[in-house]
Amino acid sequence: MNTKHTAVLDHVQRCDQHAHATLDTIHALLLKLCSKLDKQAARRAMRLPDVKAMTGDSRSQIYARMNSKYPAYDPSFPSPFYVGASPRWWEHQIAEWLEHQASLSKKTH
Repeated sequence: MNTKHTAVLDHVQRCDQHAHATLDTIHALLLKLCSKLDKQAARRAMRLPDVKAMTGDSRSQIYARMNSKYPAYDPSFPSPFYVGASPRWWEHQIAEWLEHQASLSKKTH
């Protein structure tokens, strides 16, 4: 191999190493961003109107899902926590519940 070929090969190898390092950096940054987004979503407390909008259920349907005395009772439905007298639900728990309901629906259809 002559010096011209060697120089070209060295340049290609350096570019490849730089591209690989850049991809590793981008991947690390994306992982950090996804982690931050997951934590933000996990921390979002939703009020009843948000839960109604997310599930498509009425207020009475949501409370029926949480009350074992009603036919609509669903023990897997997330329980609220309270800020003062106001119920709140974690967004990620409602999303997980909806995903589970969707997976059950796929199995029966």
